[in-house]
Amino acid sequence: MNTNLFSLLRPSVFFDADSGGGGGGNEKDEKPETKGKTFTQEELDALFAQRAAQAKGSALADLFKEIGVENADGLKTLIAKAKEADDAQKTELQKAQDKATAAEKSLADQKDAHEKTLAELGKRILDTEIKIAAGREIKDKDGKIIRPKFRTDALDVVLLSVARKDIAEKEGAYTGIEEALGVLAKEKPFLTEAESTTTQRGTPGGERPRKPNPKQDAATPTGKHSRF
Repeated sequence: MNTNLFSLLRPSVFFDADSGGGGGGNEKDEKPETKGKTFTQEELDALFAQRAAQAKGSALADLFKEIGVENADGLKTLIAKAKEADDAQKTELQKAQDKATAAEKSLADQKDAHEKTLAELGKRILDTEIKIAAGREIKDKDGKIIRPKFRTDALDVVLLSVARKDIAEKEGAYTGIEEALGVLAKEKPFLTEAESTTTQRGTPGGERPRKPNPKQDAATPTGKHSRF
């Protein structure tokens, strides 16, 4: 191929001196060496890259000015400070959340302790009510005993044996105590004084049963107790 023909086919751009560089730009903005000059593709790429870099630099300058910093280092410093402030805010928030959690736990502990105290107090009151009721006998309208009173020395057993599930509490008053004690008296009559009295009366001569005395019994040949 002819060298002159190759040069004609090579991509090139011509900047006309009268048109200010062919782009409608001001010819004062163009460098003197670009007027009427033929550019290769490489030169055009370099020129466009330079213009792009200038545009980018101008845009960054406008951005820095809008943000209130002078350069990229100032922007980095501003970002770092913002991050520190955000971290500090998160720390304060975490502290507040920890305080709220601790306060909530403390309130729950106080509530549990209060409920436990009330339960213990309620049990003491119920125990007292049961003992009072168990220490008296119940008679019908004709004066007949329908539920004997429980022995004083058996009241602790009564507290353990009475069916508390049948006793209800409403507004500080208990119901079902007498019914529960009546059932217990029938199931375990030996806890009542009536049973004890009946046992004593059933002994010949009205005497209480004598406790065995191994030495005295051994000294009596017939195995009978000597009255002397």
